[in-house]
Amino acid sequence: MNFLVCDSAWTLGPAGEIGCSGALTQYTTEEMSALVNPGLSNEDRAELISLTIALFAAVFVILVIKKVL
Repeated sequence: MNFLVCDSAWTLGPAGEIGCSGALTQYTTEEMSALVNPGLSNEDRAELISLTIALFAAVFVILVIKKVL
């Protein structure tokens, strides 16, 4: 699927036609997904994994301490 992007404002003509007051640019689905959601970087992914492991470890320790007491 392709997307049309207007670098200015979209306009509506007197007969109901849609126009662009600037320049039209065409993007593919892959280009749009890269623009909208670039994804996680390697550093972000590593930090997310380490924080998730730390959270599960903390919950496990709390449950073990609760069971012992």
